[in-house]
Amino acid sequence: MKLKVCGMREPGNIADLIKVNPDYIGMIFYNKSPRFVNLPNILIKEDILKVGVFVNESIPEILIKVKNYKLDLVQLHGDEPARTCHDLFRKNIKVIKAFSVDGSFDFDRLNEFEPYCELFLFDARGKTPGGTGKHFNWDHLKHYRGNTNYFLSGGIDLCDVSALFEHREKDKRMTGVDINSKFEIRPAYKDIEKIIKFKKLLMNEKN
Repeated sequence: MKLKVCGMREPGNIADLIKVNPDYIGMIFYNKSPRFVNLPNILIKEDILKVGVFVNESIPEILIKVKNYKLDLVQLHGDEPARTCHDLFRKNIKVIKAFSVDGSFDFDRLNEFEPYCELFLFDARGKTPGGTGKHFNWDHLKHYRGNTNYFLSGGIDLCDVSALFEHREKDKRMTGVDINSKFEIRPAYKDIEKIIKFKKLLMNEKN
């Protein structure tokens, strides 16, 4: 199961996280987020994929960030239409499209996104764009009939590992998890020791 640690910003904290070797590191380029990144390029070793998170941003601005930060993937976490994913796909940019899920979510609308997205990310629905730090009912995902693999997000914590494994047994399309606020000491500053514990559990290690 892949591990994505999102909401990173502080260079020293990022340097410590790199030693843990997550699969993805996410940086948020949404200026209303308390984890907004507005720093020079941050060096991250090549085997960790860098994800830039955007909310209803223009394609030209996304392309600037992709170039300046050498992003490997772009995560769209707003109300972006499939056309935006298409346009980025045509520019050879890998896209993660995030969707906020509740009981009324129409999974059929994902069909038009599938040809252009590397991954989907399913999160809890909130009043504002971005993560809520809360769970949603993963049983809603039984209505997802697409082929695109996805990451689970939304208030995931250490205590959720068993449930994550159970969900993955039921749905192999769930290939990773996205963690953020439950592993923070303060916004954008992660508890590295807690992430180490979580990663070991994901790898099914006993100590």
